[in-house]
Amino acid sequence: MRLPPELVIQCSQGSNLRAGLDVAFNWGGLLLVIAVAHALNHWASYAVAVVLIGSFQNRLIVFSHECWHRKAFRPQWLNQMVGACAYSYPVATPYFSDQARHMRHHRLLGKPEDPDWIDYERDEFHSVRGVAGFLVGQLFGAKLVLRFLDILKAGRGEDHDARATNRRVKPEPSDLVGIAVFQALVFGAFVAAGRWWEYFVLWVLPLVTVASFLVTCRALLEHVHPDREVEPQERYFDFSPGPVQRWFLSPSLFHLHALHHTYPGVPYFRLPELARTIEVNGYERPGRLKPDYLTSLFQYLRTLERKPLRDAA
Repeated sequence: MRLPPELVIQCSQGSNLRAGLDVAFNWGGLLLVIAVAHALNHWASYAVAVVLIGSFQNRLIVFSHECWHRKAFRPQWLNQMVGACAYSYPVATPYFSDQARHMRHHRLLGKPEDPDWIDYERDEFHSVRGVAGFLVGQLFGAKLVLRFLDILKAGRGEDHDARATNRRVKPEPSDLVGIAVFQALVFGAFVAAGRWWEYFVLWVLPLVTVASFLVTCRALLEHVHPDREVEPQERYFDFSPGPVQRWFLSPSLFHLHALHHTYPGVPYFRLPELARTIEVNGYERPGRLKPDYLTSLFQYLRTLERKPLRDAA
């Protein structure tokens, strides 16, 4: 049973100050890592920077989610501007088309019509080898290759299969312009710093490897289920990650994912308050609570290992 609207409203007040501090922290940390790697100019510093920059780029992608739901800033024009210019375009993500896609995801979760269906339900997700191959591929840039191929097919007018159709890879024209402008600005900043090639080492490489892996790994675990025909409500999960996994996989408290899906209008920093309100008032918490992300992944793989034996029995 859901909370009464008046209790939800009490937990739904946003904060421009909090949202502004999030922007400052994410970008301040990102620029600091780049500056240190640039100053040290050593292969080891670049290697560490790739991991840290990828984690910050993942944070930009995740925090754009708050803007998708129009709960980061007021007024709305400011929310949309910050979401696009501070979070999405610098990491080559189409803000407005992804916003529309994500709203469909909330309405259609657990159904083949869900535009994010391929992120948690496809053939390879039902075998240990398939899951492992998928995640390793993401760490080596597979997401970029697949998106590029889909864009080529869309440009040629070729028919897409169901998975490609659900991707909705064709962004709005304003998104394309925004991405091009901001990538040019980022590249220009590296040129001005005297090392143009650092754009590819310290920006593109972390984005297509570390950030891509973190985004797709989390998206997989949020809704994957060993039973293909399970009811949509059985794909609602919350997680209990430690500090390290929270940093890399759950910025903006994304581990409270079932809670977010049930009450999408509540700002991320008020989700713990919402959870306490549910508990104090004796309501049932939505979804199922899982352990941390890594443990949940291994548990899922063990389930897949046992599944053929169970099916045979």
